[in-house]
Amino acid sequence: MDQAIPTNPAADKLAGYMEHMEPELMNVTRLFGIPDEEWLREPRRFTWRMEEHDCRYNCLVRDAQTEEDAASQDAVPASAQDERLDDLHRKRAARRLCKHTMYLLCKKITGIQPPWGSLTGVRPTHLIYEGLADRKDADALQKAAQTMQRSFDVTAEKANLARDVVATQLRMLQPDDNAMDVYIGIPFCTTRCTYCSFSSGEIGRGKLVEPYLEALFKEMEAGAALLKESGKQLRAVYVGGG
Repeated sequence: MDQAIPTNPAADKLAGYMEHMEPELMNVTRLFGIPDEEWLREPRRFTWRMEEHDCRYNCLVRDAQTEEDAASQDAVPASAQDERLDDLHRKRAARRLCKHTMYLLCKKITGIQPPWGSLTGVRPTHLIYEGLADRKDADALQKAAQTMQRSFDVTAEKANLARDVVATQLRMLQPDDNAMDVYIGIPFCTTRCTYCSFSSGEIGRGKLVEPYLEALFKEMEAGAALLKESGKQLRAVYVGGG
């Protein structure tokens, strides 16, 4: 009789969370001027390991070139009694921890501290709002800024800037549930910013622009139809990218 192979559902889920992590870690190393070519050579320069133990994520990142490493840990998010939300929160926590650990390693081997710390691919104000919960007073804003500063190694100046932006936004008229905003991304740039983690690339000779715009216009028409069917009101359109 064949023996059943033991499984570890938590480890399997964590491995799934960490799939396709390398591009995000490359965004971190770009902050320190480390060229992408360092990721392409063999043997691998950077390696990482993520484990879950006693309700904590533990991450270890190593640089074979300098023989330096960095380790950090964080609590696994508590259950939200919703499997989909649990997966979302735990995946985000695991990936953030891995990026931050890579950041700590790069900071150690280069001596550089970016003013926005390990933040890539996220609006700083989003983290302030995330930390406010149900309170929106001055004390809650300051606590959220301090949490961002501590968790992502953001300088006090930048953390306070994000806090002040949110404080200003909270004094503005907030949209109701009937309002919707639309974001349109143009993923072509003359050069690629070191901190960028969006799906984009250098425009080169522009051969992808025309087919992209054709697909974009079709998506805009479909989106307009969905907006009309929902009965919601378009409040703002933001065009970003290159």
